[in-house]
Amino acid sequence: NRNRNFMLTWSASPPHALWIAPDPWYSMYDPAEVPAPKTLADPAPQAYAKSGPAKKGKYLGEKGFREMIRCYYAQVSMIDAYIGRLLDALDETGLSENTLVIYLSDHGDMQGSHGGMLGKSVPAFYEEIVRVPMIMRLPGVIEAGKVVNAHANSVDLLPTSARNSLTWPVIRPKGSTWRAIRSTPNRKQTCAKS
Repeated sequence: NRNRNFMLTWSASPPHALWIAPDPWYSMYDPAEVPAPKTLADPAPQAYAKSGPAKKGKYLGEKGFREMIRCYYAQVSMIDAYIGRLLDALDETGLSENTLVIYLSDHGDMQGSHGGMLGKSVPAFYEEIVRVPMIMRLPGVIEAGKVVNAHANSVDLLPTSARNSLTWPVIRPKGSTWRAIRSTPNRKQTCAKS
């Protein structure tokens, strides 16, 4: 029923370890052209250097990290293709004009940066872990290709979704709508409190 509100959540595992990817996406990337982590040669923090992931990273070496990054690229390309199919289906069914699509990730991955660190659980706060995509699509409301260089947080998703669906909850959630984030890039950040 196209007249009823709906919500669809798709939690994709990739890009994620195990670092493997199927064709045709894996073959899209020439291993010789995949860059090594820029900070691979930097020393890892002392607290990390003795951990299990650090020991695994030592065995990978530059070639192993390049292969890991190649698989990451391939997994991202695969997810991109699947998202394209979803967006095409919304267009074909006439639902795209009033459907807010939000794409985001919960965390990044070190992938050999800063001395060969792996994963997300590292003893430091690095850009590779915390800078993640938050991409929104709502034709006629959100300008296609618009880049907003402002801090946003996952706590901002509820007010954004609720405002878009025209059903504002009785209890006002913490966070800001995307319109508020877009118009005030230097805004005071909101943190969730328990």
